[in-house]
Amino acid sequence: MALLVPCTVMDVWKKKVPVAALCVLAAAAAVINLVTERVTWWEMLLGVLYGGSFLLISLLTRGAVGFGDGVMIAAAGAWTGITFVLCASIFGFLFAGIFGLVYIAVKKLDRKTKLPFAPFFTVSCLLLSILELVSGG
Repeated sequence: MALLVPCTVMDVWKKKVPVAALCVLAAAAAVINLVTERVTWWEMLLGVLYGGSFLLISLLTRGAVGFGDGVMIAAAGAWTGITFVLCASIFGFLFAGIFGLVYIAVKKLDRKTKLPFAPFFTVSCLLLSILELVSGG
């Protein structure tokens, strides 16, 4: 999960996410989870497939949804499983929507401005991780 922070910085500054690094992270996460059974292979597979659905959406929309965002969600899904990554992406979309609405209201953005998703996804992952630690789950 620590790799999400540099991905966020790159997404904000360069509008690119390090896809190769995230693929290595996903592969390492898969091996670790298969060996330690921290996350079941089924949860991990569903998490990766969920992220993969964003790759398909990216291709179908010609990049309206970033390809790197899909890879980032898939890599996080390989590490955390479907439940966590689904919640994190939902909260990420919610945070991005609120941010966008506020910035449109104060006329800093228009409806066509592309927002990087990585910051909102990363904040969601961090908040959910803290919530898990605090709740003991």
